[in-house]
Amino acid sequence: MSHNWKRRAIACFMILALVATLGFGCAEKAEEEEKVTIAVGWVTDLTGPGATALQSMQYSLEDLFRYINEEDPITGAKLKLVSYDSRYDPSRDIPGYEWCKEQRARFVMTPLPTTGETLKYFAGRDRIPIASLSFTMPQVEPPGWVFVHSNGYMTEALLDFISDQWPSYPTKPKIGTSGWIDPYSVDVTNKLEQYCQAYPDNFEYIGAYLHPIGTMGWSGTIEKLKDCDYVIPPSGGVPGATFMRDFRARGCTATFASFDCLTAFFGLIVDACGWPTIDGTLTAHANALWCNQPSPLVDLAWEILHEYRPEYADAVSRDPQGYIGGVQIYYFILDILREAIEAVGANNFDGQAYYDAALNYKVAMEGFPEWTFTETRRYLIEHVMVYEWSAEEEDLVRLSDWIPARPIG
Repeated sequence: MSHNWKRRAIACFMILALVATLGFGCAEKAEEEEKVTIAVGWVTDLTGPGATALQSMQYSLEDLFRYINEEDPITGAKLKLVSYDSRYDPSRDIPGYEWCKEQRARFVMTPLPTTGETLKYFAGRDRIPIASLSFTMPQVEPPGWVFVHSNGYMTEALLDFISDQWPSYPTKPKIGTSGWIDPYSVDVTNKLEQYCQAYPDNFEYIGAYLHPIGTMGWSGTIEKLKDCDYVIPPSGGVPGATFMRDFRARGCTATFASFDCLTAFFGLIVDACGWPTIDGTLTAHANALWCNQPSPLVDLAWEILHEYRPEYADAVSRDPQGYIGGVQIYYFILDILREAIEAVGANNFDGQAYYDAALNYKVAMEGFPEWTFTETRRYLIEHVMVYEWSAEEEDLVRLSDWIPARPIG
Protein backbone atom coordinates (compact mmCIF):
# COMPACT_ATOMS: atom_id res chain seq x y z
CA MET A 1 0.00 0.00 0.00
CA SER A 2 2.77 2.32 0.92
CA HIS A 3 4.57 1.50 -2.32
CA ASN A 4 1.47 2.35 -4.41
CA TRP A 5 1.05 5.63 -2.56
CA LYS A 6 4.61 6.64 -3.38
CA ARG A 7 4.13 5.80 -7.06
CA ARG A 8 0.93 7.88 -7.20
CA ALA A 9 2.66 10.78 -5.49
CA ILE A 10 5.54 10.71 -7.96
CA ALA A 11 3.10 10.50 -10.87
CA CYS A 12 1.14 13.51 -9.59
CA PHE A 13 4.33 15.50 -9.14
CA MET A 14 5.43 14.73 -12.69
CA ILE A 15 2.01 15.75 -14.06
CA LEU A 16 2.10 19.02 -12.15
CA ALA A 17 5.62 19.73 -13.36
CA LEU A 18 4.57 19.02 -16.95
CA VAL A 19 1.56 21.29 -16.65
CA ALA A 20 3.71 24.05 -15.18
CA THR A 21 6.25 23.67 -17.97
CA LEU A 22 3.56 23.74 -20.65
CA GLY A 23 1.98 26.73 -18.99
CA PHE A 24 5.28 28.58 -18.91
CA GLY A 25 5.88 27.70 -22.55
CA CYS A 26 2.44 28.94 -23.53
CA ALA A 27 2.95 32.15 -21.61
CA GLU A 28 6.31 32.65 -23.26
CA LYS A 29 4.80 31.99 -26.68
CA ALA A 30 1.93 34.37 -25.99
CA GLU A 31 4.36 37.06 -24.88
CA GLU A 32 6.35 36.56 -28.09
CA GLU A 33 3.20 36.79 -30.19
CA GLU A 34 2.24 40.05 -28.47
CA LYS A 35 5.43 41.74 -29.64
CA VAL A 36 5.17 44.16 -32.54
CA THR A 37 7.40 43.35 -35.50
CA ILE A 38 9.43 46.38 -36.56
CA ALA A 39 10.67 46.06 -40.14
CA VAL A 40 14.02 47.75 -40.85
CA GLY A 41 14.93 48.37 -44.49
CA TRP A 42 18.45 47.68 -45.73
CA VAL A 43 19.43 48.85 -49.22
CA THR A 44 22.85 47.35 -49.90
CA ASP A 45 25.08 45.70 -52.49
CA LEU A 46 25.22 41.91 -52.35
CA THR A 47 26.14 41.10 -55.96
CA GLY A 48 27.83 44.25 -57.32
CA PRO A 49 31.33 45.77 -56.98
CA GLY A 50 30.98 46.32 -53.23
CA ALA A 51 29.73 42.83 -52.42
CA THR A 52 33.14 41.54 -51.27
CA ALA A 53 32.98 43.67 -48.12
CA LEU A 54 29.24 44.14 -47.81
CA GLN A 55 28.37 40.44 -47.70
CA SER A 56 30.39 40.24 -44.49
CA MET A 57 28.54 43.28 -43.18
CA GLN A 58 25.26 41.58 -44.10
CA TYR A 59 26.19 38.66 -41.85
CA SER A 60 27.05 40.95 -38.96
CA LEU A 61 23.78 42.81 -39.29
CA GLU A 62 21.72 39.61 -39.42
CA ASP A 63 23.53 38.29 -36.34
CA LEU A 64 23.13 41.54 -34.42
CA PHE A 65 19.39 41.51 -35.12
CA ARG A 66 19.22 37.93 -33.85
CA TYR A 67 21.21 38.81 -30.74
CA ILE A 68 18.93 41.72 -29.90
CA ASN A 69 15.76 39.69 -30.43
CA GLU A 70 16.97 36.70 -28.44
CA GLU A 71 19.39 38.05 -25.83
CA ASP A 72 18.72 41.78 -25.37
CA PRO A 73 15.14 42.37 -26.57
CA ILE A 74 13.59 45.77 -27.13
CA THR A 75 10.50 46.23 -24.98
CA GLY A 76 7.41 45.08 -26.87
CA ALA A 77 9.23 44.77 -30.21
CA LYS A 78 10.85 42.23 -32.47
CA LEU A 79 13.18 43.49 -35.21
CA LYS A 80 12.97 42.18 -38.76
CA LEU A 81 15.63 42.97 -41.38
CA VAL A 82 14.35 43.37 -44.94
CA SER A 83 17.25 43.51 -47.41
CA TYR A 84 17.28 44.83 -50.98
CA ASP A 85 20.21 44.23 -53.33
CA SER A 86 20.87 47.44 -55.27
CA ARG A 87 24.03 45.95 -56.87
CA TYR A 88 25.64 49.40 -56.31
CA ASP A 89 23.50 50.63 -59.20
CA PRO A 90 22.11 54.12 -58.40
CA SER A 91 19.13 53.47 -60.69
CA ARG A 92 17.99 50.81 -58.19
CA ASP A 93 18.07 53.11 -55.14
CA ILE A 94 14.51 54.40 -55.48
CA PRO A 95 13.05 50.96 -56.37
CA GLY A 96 14.87 49.59 -53.31
CA TYR A 97 13.41 52.30 -51.11
CA GLU A 98 9.90 51.69 -52.44
CA TRP A 99 10.32 47.94 -51.86
CA CYS A 100 11.33 48.58 -48.24
CA LYS A 101 8.21 50.70 -47.80
CA GLU A 102 6.11 47.85 -49.20
CA GLN A 103 7.64 45.65 -46.49
CA ARG A 104 6.26 48.19 -43.96
CA ALA A 105 9.70 49.57 -43.07
CA ARG A 106 9.53 52.98 -41.41
CA PHE A 107 13.29 53.22 -41.07
CA VAL A 108 15.93 52.41 -43.73
CA MET A 109 19.69 51.83 -43.54
CA THR A 110 22.30 51.81 -46.30
CA PRO A 111 26.10 51.49 -46.55
CA LEU A 112 26.14 53.15 -49.98
CA PRO A 113 26.76 56.91 -50.40
CA THR A 114 24.81 57.04 -53.67
CA THR A 115 21.75 55.66 -51.90
CA GLY A 116 21.82 58.21 -49.08
CA GLU A 117 22.05 61.06 -51.57
CA THR A 118 19.34 59.72 -53.87
CA LEU A 119 16.87 59.00 -51.08
CA LYS A 120 17.33 62.20 -49.08
CA TYR A 121 14.36 63.96 -50.70
CA PHE A 122 12.09 60.93 -50.39
CA ALA A 123 13.07 60.40 -46.75
CA GLY A 124 12.03 63.96 -45.89
CA ARG A 125 8.84 63.71 -47.92
CA ASP A 126 7.76 60.43 -46.31
CA ARG A 127 9.32 61.08 -42.89
CA ILE A 128 11.28 57.82 -43.10
CA PRO A 129 14.79 58.35 -41.69
CA ILE A 130 17.80 57.00 -43.58
CA ALA A 131 20.82 55.79 -41.58
CA SER A 132 23.79 56.01 -43.94
CA LEU A 133 27.20 54.48 -43.26
CA SER A 134 29.12 56.55 -45.82
CA PHE A 135 29.56 60.32 -45.60
CA THR A 136 29.04 62.77 -48.44
CA MET A 137 28.20 66.44 -48.06
CA PRO A 138 24.88 66.34 -49.98
CA GLN A 139 23.56 63.84 -47.42
CA VAL A 140 24.13 66.21 -44.48
CA GLU A 141 23.86 69.68 -46.05
CA PRO A 142 21.28 70.97 -45.59
CA PRO A 143 20.39 68.81 -42.56
CA GLY A 144 17.39 66.58 -43.15
CA TRP A 145 16.23 62.99 -42.65
CA VAL A 146 19.54 61.32 -43.50
CA PHE A 147 21.66 60.48 -40.44
CA VAL A 148 25.25 59.58 -41.33
CA HIS A 149 27.13 57.21 -39.03
CA SER A 150 30.56 58.11 -40.35
CA ASN A 151 32.70 61.20 -40.66
CA GLY A 152 33.30 63.29 -43.76
CA TYR A 153 36.33 65.09 -42.39
CA MET A 154 38.73 62.16 -42.21
CA THR A 155 40.65 63.73 -45.07
CA GLU A 156 41.38 66.88 -43.08
CA ALA A 157 42.21 64.86 -39.93
CA LEU A 158 44.66 62.57 -41.74
CA LEU A 159 46.35 65.46 -43.58
CA ASP A 160 46.73 67.34 -40.29
CA PHE A 161 48.29 64.24 -38.72
CA ILE A 162 50.74 63.84 -41.60
CA SER A 163 51.72 67.51 -41.52
CA ASP A 164 52.15 67.71 -37.76
CA GLN A 165 53.46 64.30 -36.72
CA TRP A 166 54.75 62.28 -39.65
CA PRO A 167 58.33 62.42 -41.04
CA SER A 168 58.93 65.59 -43.01
CA TYR A 169 60.36 65.86 -46.52
CA PRO A 170 63.22 68.14 -47.64
CA THR A 171 60.68 70.02 -49.73
CA LYS A 172 56.94 70.50 -49.47
CA PRO A 173 55.43 67.02 -50.07
CA LYS A 174 53.43 66.49 -53.23
CA ILE A 175 49.98 64.90 -52.97
CA GLY A 176 47.30 63.75 -55.40
CA THR A 177 44.42 61.33 -55.72
CA SER A 178 42.61 59.07 -58.12
CA GLY A 179 39.38 57.08 -58.13
CA TRP A 180 36.02 56.51 -59.70
CA ILE A 181 33.46 59.27 -60.25
CA ASP A 182 31.29 58.20 -57.34
CA PRO A 183 30.02 60.38 -54.47
CA TYR A 184 32.63 59.10 -52.03
CA SER A 185 35.65 59.79 -54.27
CA VAL A 186 34.27 63.16 -55.34
CA ASP A 187 33.81 64.13 -51.69
CA VAL A 188 37.39 63.10 -50.80
CA THR A 189 38.70 65.01 -53.83
CA ASN A 190 36.86 68.17 -52.83
CA LYS A 191 38.17 67.95 -49.27
CA LEU A 192 41.74 67.43 -50.47
CA GLU A 193 41.57 70.46 -52.77
CA GLN A 194 40.04 72.63 -50.04
CA TYR A 195 42.68 71.57 -47.51
CA CYS A 196 45.57 72.30 -49.85
CA GLN A 197 44.10 75.71 -50.66
CA ALA A 198 43.62 76.52 -46.97
CA TYR A 199 47.10 75.32 -45.96
CA PRO A 200 49.34 75.90 -49.00
CA ASP A 201 52.53 75.43 -46.96
CA ASN A 202 51.63 71.85 -45.97
CA PHE A 203 51.32 70.13 -49.37
CA GLU A 204 51.81 70.75 -53.06
CA TYR A 205 48.58 69.66 -54.71
CA ILE A 206 49.26 67.71 -57.94
CA GLY A 207 45.69 66.90 -58.91
CA ALA A 208 42.72 64.55 -58.78
CA TYR A 209 42.06 62.10 -61.60
CA LEU A 210 38.62 60.49 -61.47
CA HIS A 211 37.32 57.95 -63.96
CA PRO A 212 33.96 56.33 -64.79
CA ILE A 213 32.83 53.59 -62.43
CA GLY A 214 34.29 50.30 -63.60
CA THR A 215 37.63 51.71 -64.80
CA MET A 216 40.53 49.38 -64.10
CA GLY A 217 43.28 50.83 -66.30
CA TRP A 218 45.37 53.35 -64.35
CA SER A 219 48.51 53.85 -66.46
CA GLY A 220 47.72 57.43 -67.52
CA THR A 221 46.83 58.47 -63.97
CA ILE A 222 49.89 56.77 -62.51
CA GLU A 223 52.08 58.73 -64.92
CA LYS A 224 50.60 61.98 -63.57
CA LEU A 225 50.97 60.95 -59.92
CA LYS A 226 54.29 59.09 -60.11
CA ASP A 227 56.34 61.86 -58.45
CA CYS A 228 53.96 62.36 -55.53
CA ASP A 229 55.04 61.79 -51.94
CA TYR A 230 51.48 60.87 -50.90
CA VAL A 231 48.69 59.42 -53.02
CA ILE A 232 45.09 58.80 -51.97
CA PRO A 233 44.11 55.66 -53.92
CA PRO A 234 40.60 54.82 -55.15
CA SER A 235 38.17 53.77 -52.45
CA GLY A 236 36.75 50.28 -52.44
CA GLY A 237 38.25 46.89 -53.10
CA VAL A 238 38.93 46.16 -56.77
CA PRO A 239 39.80 49.70 -57.94
CA GLY A 240 41.94 50.32 -54.87
CA ALA A 241 43.76 47.00 -55.20
CA THR A 242 44.44 47.33 -58.92
CA PHE A 243 45.62 50.93 -58.61
CA MET A 244 47.96 50.26 -55.68
CA ARG A 245 49.40 47.15 -57.32
CA ASP A 246 49.98 48.89 -60.67
CA PHE A 247 51.38 52.00 -58.97
CA ARG A 248 54.08 50.00 -57.19
CA ALA A 249 54.75 47.91 -60.31
CA ARG A 250 55.73 51.14 -62.08
CA GLY A 251 58.36 51.77 -59.40
CA CYS A 252 56.42 54.60 -57.69
CA THR A 253 57.20 55.01 -53.98
CA ALA A 254 54.57 57.44 -52.65
CA THR A 255 52.97 56.64 -49.30
CA PHE A 256 49.32 55.69 -49.72
CA ALA A 257 46.91 57.73 -47.56
CA SER A 258 43.49 56.14 -47.12
CA PHE A 259 40.32 55.91 -45.08
CA ASP A 260 38.05 53.26 -43.59
CA CYS A 261 36.49 52.55 -46.97
CA LEU A 262 39.79 50.89 -47.94
CA THR A 263 40.07 48.81 -44.76
CA ALA A 264 36.57 47.46 -45.48
CA PHE A 265 38.37 45.44 -48.18
CA PHE A 266 41.36 44.57 -45.99
CA GLY A 267 41.59 40.91 -47.03
CA LEU A 268 41.10 41.65 -50.71
CA ILE A 269 43.76 44.39 -50.69
CA VAL A 270 46.29 42.16 -48.90
CA ASP A 271 45.66 39.19 -51.18
CA ALA A 272 45.73 41.23 -54.39
CA CYS A 273 48.69 43.49 -53.58
CA GLY A 274 50.82 41.69 -51.01
CA TRP A 275 52.29 43.30 -47.91
CA PRO A 276 55.37 44.81 -49.62
CA THR A 277 53.04 46.91 -51.80
CA ILE A 278 50.87 48.26 -49.00
CA ASP A 279 53.44 48.47 -46.20
CA GLY A 280 53.41 51.96 -44.67
CA THR A 281 49.93 52.89 -45.92
CA LEU A 282 48.26 55.39 -43.57
CA THR A 283 44.57 55.07 -42.77
CA ALA A 284 42.17 57.28 -40.81
CA HIS A 285 39.57 55.05 -39.20
CA ALA A 286 36.40 55.79 -37.25
CA ASN A 287 36.05 52.70 -35.07
CA ALA A 288 38.09 50.86 -32.46
CA LEU A 289 38.72 47.71 -34.48
CA TRP A 290 42.50 47.89 -34.41
CA CYS A 291 43.03 50.00 -31.31
CA ASN A 292 44.71 47.19 -29.28
CA GLN A 293 42.58 48.09 -26.30
CA PRO A 294 39.58 46.34 -24.71
CA SER A 295 36.34 47.37 -26.41
CA PRO A 296 32.88 46.19 -25.37
CA LEU A 297 31.63 46.32 -28.96
CA VAL A 298 34.55 44.36 -30.37
CA ASP A 299 33.99 41.78 -27.62
CA LEU A 300 30.28 41.64 -28.48
CA ALA A 301 31.04 41.17 -32.17
CA TRP A 302 33.34 38.19 -31.52
CA GLU A 303 30.81 36.75 -29.07
CA ILE A 304 27.91 36.71 -31.50
CA LEU A 305 30.16 35.60 -34.37
CA HIS A 306 31.26 32.47 -32.46
CA GLU A 307 27.72 31.81 -31.22
CA TYR A 308 25.80 32.23 -34.46
CA ARG A 309 28.34 31.73 -37.24
CA PRO A 310 31.38 29.82 -35.89
CA GLU A 311 32.24 28.41 -39.31
CA TYR A 312 32.92 31.97 -40.47
CA ALA A 313 35.26 32.90 -37.59
CA ASP A 314 38.53 32.01 -39.36
CA ALA A 315 37.61 34.16 -42.37
CA VAL A 316 36.75 37.11 -40.11
CA SER A 317 40.06 36.71 -38.25
CA ARG A 318 41.86 37.27 -41.56
CA ASP A 319 39.59 40.12 -42.68
CA PRO A 320 37.77 41.59 -39.66
CA GLN A 321 36.55 44.98 -40.84
CA GLY A 322 33.33 43.93 -42.56
CA TYR A 323 31.94 41.88 -39.66
CA ILE A 324 33.61 43.26 -36.52
CA GLY A 325 33.58 46.85 -37.77
CA GLY A 326 30.01 46.42 -38.98
CA VAL A 327 28.75 45.43 -35.54
CA GLN A 328 30.26 48.59 -34.04
CA ILE A 329 28.50 50.83 -36.56
CA TYR A 330 25.17 49.01 -36.48
CA TYR A 331 25.14 48.94 -32.69
CA PHE A 332 24.79 52.71 -32.46
CA ILE A 333 22.15 52.79 -35.21
CA LEU A 334 20.08 50.11 -33.48
CA ASP A 335 20.64 51.68 -30.06
CA ILE A 336 18.89 54.79 -31.36
CA LEU A 337 16.13 52.56 -32.71
CA ARG A 338 15.77 50.96 -29.27
CA GLU A 339 15.46 54.36 -27.58
CA ALA A 340 12.90 55.48 -30.17
CA ILE A 341 10.70 52.39 -29.74
CA GLU A 342 10.85 52.44 -25.97
CA ALA A 343 10.08 56.16 -25.87
CA VAL A 344 6.79 55.92 -27.78
CA GLY A 345 5.93 52.22 -27.48
CA ALA A 346 6.28 49.58 -30.16
CA ASN A 347 2.72 50.12 -31.45
CA ASN A 348 3.37 53.81 -31.96
CA PHE A 349 6.79 53.62 -33.54
CA ASP A 350 7.26 55.57 -36.77
CA GLY A 351 9.92 57.56 -38.57
CA GLN A 352 9.32 60.65 -36.48
CA ALA A 353 10.12 58.67 -33.33
CA TYR A 354 13.51 57.66 -34.76
CA TYR A 355 14.19 61.22 -35.94
CA ASP A 356 13.50 62.59 -32.46
CA ALA A 357 15.56 59.89 -30.73
CA ALA A 358 18.51 60.49 -33.06
CA LEU A 359 18.64 64.19 -32.24
CA ASN A 360 18.71 63.35 -28.52
CA TYR A 361 21.16 60.45 -28.78
CA LYS A 362 24.57 60.51 -27.11
CA VAL A 363 27.31 57.88 -27.41
CA ALA A 364 28.58 57.13 -23.93
CA MET A 365 30.59 53.90 -24.06
CA GLU A 366 34.01 52.80 -22.86
CA GLY A 367 36.65 53.38 -25.49
CA PHE A 368 34.66 55.89 -27.52
CA PRO A 369 34.38 59.70 -27.35
CA GLU A 370 31.02 61.30 -26.61
CA TRP A 371 29.30 61.70 -29.99
CA THR A 372 25.92 63.24 -30.79
CA PHE A 373 23.76 64.44 -33.65
CA THR A 374 22.45 68.01 -33.48
CA GLU A 375 19.80 70.10 -35.18
CA THR A 376 22.45 71.28 -37.63
CA ARG A 377 24.90 68.34 -37.75
CA ARG A 378 23.73 65.08 -39.29
CA TYR A 379 26.92 63.04 -38.86
CA LEU A 380 27.59 61.23 -35.60
CA ILE A 381 31.31 60.49 -35.46
CA GLU A 382 33.57 63.46 -34.70
CA HIS A 383 36.93 61.73 -34.19
CA VAL A 384 39.15 59.20 -35.92
CA MET A 385 42.27 57.19 -35.16
CA VAL A 386 45.23 56.92 -37.55
CA TYR A 387 46.74 53.52 -38.34
CA GLU A 388 49.66 52.22 -40.38
CA TRP A 389 49.54 49.05 -42.48
CA SER A 390 52.57 47.10 -41.26
CA ALA A 391 54.22 44.32 -43.27
CA GLU A 392 56.19 43.30 -40.18
CA GLU A 393 53.00 42.82 -38.13
CA GLU A 394 50.87 41.87 -41.15
CA ASP A 395 48.17 44.00 -39.57
CA LEU A 396 47.21 47.59 -38.87
CA VAL A 397 49.14 49.34 -36.09
CA ARG A 398 47.62 52.30 -34.29
CA LEU A 399 49.57 55.54 -34.50
CA SER A 400 47.24 57.92 -32.66
CA ASP A 401 44.53 58.18 -30.08
CA TRP A 402 41.16 59.67 -31.10
CA ILE A 403 41.82 62.95 -32.93
CA PRO A 404 39.22 65.54 -34.00
CA ALA A 405 37.86 65.23 -37.53
CA ARG A 406 36.09 68.49 -38.24
CA PRO A 407 35.69 71.05 -41.06
CA ILE A 408 38.62 73.25 -42.00
CA GLY A 409 38.83 76.28 -39.74
